[in-house]
Amino acid sequence: MQIWTLTTLPKDAPKEPLKITIPTAVRDALINGDLSTADTLLTQEISTDTNNHNSYANRSLVMARKNDWDHALDDAIKSVTIQPSLMGYIFKGIALCGKGYVRDARIAFDLAFMFTNKDLKTIHFLLLVKAIALFNSDQHEEAMLFVQQLAAACPNDDTLACHVVETYFNIQLGITALNDAHHDEAVGHFTAATCSSALSSAGAIDSMYKDFVVAS
Repeated sequence: MQIWTLTTLPKDAPKEPLKITIPTAVRDALINGDLSTADTLLTQEISTDTNNHNSYANRSLVMARKNDWDHALDDAIKSVTIQPSLMGYIFKGIALCGKGYVRDARIAFDLAFMFTNKDLKTIHFLLLVKAIALFNSDQHEEAMLFVQQLAAACPNDDTLACHVVETYFNIQLGITALNDAHHDEAVGHFTAATCSSALSSAGAIDSMYKDFVVAS
């Protein structure tokens, strides 16, 4: 299971304060799930300009989508070495979580805060991505509690993305419990998911976060 960014949101989704610099062709390839094309385009960019930190950061995202964690981490490290940035450290954190280095990943996410410019939308996005990466590293209880507390702490207008992530966590935990024949536990998770306000607000998430999406 993965929950990452820039994968399946509609191409015409409204733009939000958080800006991720990804060329249109690469973005379209990611949306369409064409990871090979995205990889090729970014590799060509890097060949043309080996000091483009955005290209390395973006290719790290593609490698993460491929579950190629070694290359994802290598590209993220190259990106922040050339120029430290929000997305460079976010993708470094994701790659470290993918490799199971949770403590180092937390450090990377913490460093990413230096590049949020104190923008609340950007900070909210960063915190959700951190929770997602922790969840993907089997830190389920920590990630769930983190998202619940974030929803309780943030302004009302910013809670929907938290509820969407929490709902997805519950669905994934329910599937895992069901596969392990823990039926009562599975029912509990699925019930929590179906009771979420996120299910009745699916369209609103598109207008809130162009760069944030749940994918499996």
